[in-house]
Amino acid sequence: ENDVLKRFIDAAEYFGISTIIRICADNPFLQATEVKRLYNEYAKLPVPVDYFSFAFPDKTPVIKSHLGLFAEVTTLVALKKVALYTEDNFFHEHVTNYIYANSNKFNVSLIGLPDNLKSRKDLRMTIDTLEDFNLLKDIFGKLVTDKNYHISSDDIISYININQNILTIMADEIRKNSK
Repeated sequence: ENDVLKRFIDAAEYFGISTIIRICADNPFLQATEVKRLYNEYAKLPVPVDYFSFAFPDKTPVIKSHLGLFAEVTTLVALKKVALYTEDNFFHEHVTNYIYANSNKFNVSLIGLPDNLKSRKDLRMTIDTLEDFNLLKDIFGKLVTDKNYHISSDDIISYININQNILTIMADEIRKNSK
């Protein structure tokens, strides 16, 4: 229960999985098209890598942000290395942090974010607090209709840009919940 890294390793071994697409359950606006793009780009790599994800222009992996729209790819081999290298509870809870924080020990590859998100570290679409939940529930309620269940990042950004008060709330939550 207290070792997420071990759960990932055990599950991958049990199901015979060597490549893992990690999707965080606290990201309700995950962009399925970008998960597919991430995997397709990963599959094209000439050599296997330990960690593959989207990143901001400054090379910060999106998982270190509050965007909450993307997945990441890692391998069972990489996760087993993390388990060998550290017993630190933080790294056993936050499964991939050790990998990209120690890129000298791992083969890390990052690809750029879609243009509409490259400079948007001001967005918080992950749920860590009740405030996050309530805000994202409101956004979801405004954007989802009976005829349209798909919400694109463009839809979300347009709505937030029109409703600037949302950015103020997000900025406060980012400040209180830095990663």
